[in-house]
Amino acid sequence: MEQINQPGVKVVLFHSDTCGHCIAMLPEWKKFANQHSQNAVSIEQRQIGEHPIQQQIEGFPTIVKMQNGQIIKPFIGDRTAERFNAFLKEMPSSISVKKRRVTKKRKPNQHKKIMNKTKRKTKRKTKRKTKRNKK
Repeated sequence: MEQINQPGVKVVLFHSDTCGHCIAMLPEWKKFANQHSQNAVSIEQRQIGEHPIQQQIEGFPTIVKMQNGQIIKPFIGDRTAERFNAFLKEMPSSISVKKRRVTKKRKPNQHKKIMNKTKRKTKRKTKRKTKRNKK
């Protein structure tokens, strides 16, 4: 785990030995790792332990570009040695932080008022339809 905290850009694979997708892509990862031993890091699930990075890993395999111990960019695409090479060579952008959409805070029980309003509208529409059908 100390490898990811070293200076420089690293492509890091977080994987599990029991994951079918991880096992299927390991030959391609090994090709890439042989070419870029200084920049390719493979970390198995048990090695993560209580490391803070654990909270940012949502599943296995997860491939990310890291710089100075921080995730710069997640890998998206085909899991081939060529794509890993291209991913490594991409210019590192500034560290991107996921922006969360700020939602307007509602007052307690406001959702109930909205639901009741919707129910009233539905009842009115039903009454109108019933009156039309009777005529």
